[in-house]
Amino acid sequence: MPKVLGVDGCPHGWCAVQLDARKLTLTPVHYDTFEAILDAHPNTVIAIDVPIGLMDGPGGRECDRAARAYLRWPRRTSVFIAARAQDPQVVRARRRLQGGVPG
Repeated sequence: MPKVLGVDGCPHGWCAVQLDARKLTLTPVHYDTFEAILDAHPNTVIAIDVPIGLMDGPGGRECDRAARAYLRWPRRTSVFIAARAQDPQVVRARRRLQGGVPG
């Protein structure tokens, strides 16, 4: 049975919860970096709670607006705002990933 780990960003790193499907238990753990999660959990299915995709311009993504409308208050606040493709942090990460250029 595969190991399963759910992770979410938090103010000082990453909060992770590991599922033990045999015992039906959940174990919470904090990690300082995402790399530390990968090192500690090889051969594990990792579900990351982050937006998928980037905004191309102002106003947000249609899928996010539709999800917020569907969920309504108070759950609509759990739909994250995706980063914009032009954000400096996104540009630096893309450069590192695509061409090995330092960020």
